Amino acid sequence: MSSERWSSKGLVVGVLLSVVIVALFVVRMDWGEFQGALADVRWLWVAGGCAGIAVTISVRALRWATLAGAFPLVGSYWNATVIGYVGNTLYPGRAGEVLRIAALRKSLGVPPGELLATALMDRMADVVALGLVAAYAGAYTTAITSDTLQRVVILLAAVPFLGLVVLLVQGERLKPMLTRLCSDLPGHWPARLPRWYGQALDAFASLRKHGRWMSAAALTLGAYLIDYTVLWMFLKAFAWQLPLGAALTVGVLLAIGSLLPAAPGYLGIYQIACVLGLAPFGIGESSALAYSIVAQGATVLMIGVLGVIAGARFGFRFSLTKAE
Repeated sequence: MSSERWSSKGLVVGVLLSVVIVALFVVRMDWGEFQGALADVRWLWVAGGCAGIAVTISVRALRWATLAGAFPLVGSYWNATVIGYVGNTLYPGRAGEVLRIAALRKSLGVPPGELLATALMDRMADVVALGLVAAYAGAYTTAITSDTLQRVVILLAAVPFLGLVVLLVQGERLKPMLTRLCSDLPGHWPARLPRWYGQALDAFASLRKHGRWMSAAALTLGAYLIDYTVLWMFLKAFAWQLPLGAALTVGVLLAIGSLLPAAPGYLGIYQIACVLGLAPFGIGESSALAYSIVAQGATVLMIGVLGVIAGARFGFRFSLTKAE
C-alpha cells in the first residue's frame, strides 16, 4: 500500500471518529456555560502559552541536534522538528515522525541509519518522560487511575525503551542475524538494510562515547516542564485556580489520544482529553470544552505559524508522498 493511500485512509477514519466525538459533545453542550467560559478568557495568558509552544519546540530541536552531535546545525534540526509537528497536526498516526526524518535527510544528507538512530533516541526521551509523568499523574488524580490505562501507558513507555536497550547492548551480535533475514528481500534491500543498521550502531556508539545522555535528559526535563506550564497558562486564562496537576493530567491524556486516528489538529481527541482531565478538578464538561477550543486553537495556530517559517526556510512541501 502506498504512503499516499495509507495517509488518505487514515485521514478518513480520523475525520469520521472526530465527527462522531464532536457531535456527541455538541448534543450534550450547555451553551450558556460554554459561552460564559469563553467570555471570561484572559488572552494575555493565551499569548504566553503560544510563546511557550515555540520555546518547547525549539528545546526539542536542540535536544535532537545534541543527540546527533550536530549543535552547529541546530537550525536544520529546528526546521525538521517544526515540519514534524506540522505533519503530526495534519496527518493521523504520528506521520510527522516520517516527515521530520525526510526533511533532515533532504537538508543535510545524513546517512539514513544514523538519522534513524538519532531520531529514535530523541523520541525515546519523550516516551520515557511521558511514562514517568503518567505514573505521577495517576497517583495525583482519579482521571487516569484505571489499572488498564496505567498498564497501557507503562507498556507504551517500557516496550520501545527496552527494545532500544537491547539494541544498544546486543547490537553487534544481532548484525549477522539481520543480514541473514534480509538476504531474501528483493532489490537493493539485502545490502541497504544491514548498511543502515551499521550506521545506526555507529551513532549509538558515538552517543555513549561522548556522553550526550545527560544533556539530552536535561533538555527533555526542560521541554516537559514547558509543555505542562503551557497547558497551565491556558488554564489560568480562564481564571480557574487549579494546580499544575490538572495540566499534567490533560497533557498525559492528550499524548495518549494523539496515537489514535483523528481529524487534522486532533479535533475530538483534544476535547475528550480536556473533559476527562479536568473533571476530577471540578470543571464542568461545557467549560472544559471551551478550554479545549482555546488551547487547541492556540496550539494549532502557533504550529502553523512556525510551519510557515520553516517551510519558507526549507522549501519543503508537507506531503507524505515526498517523504522518501
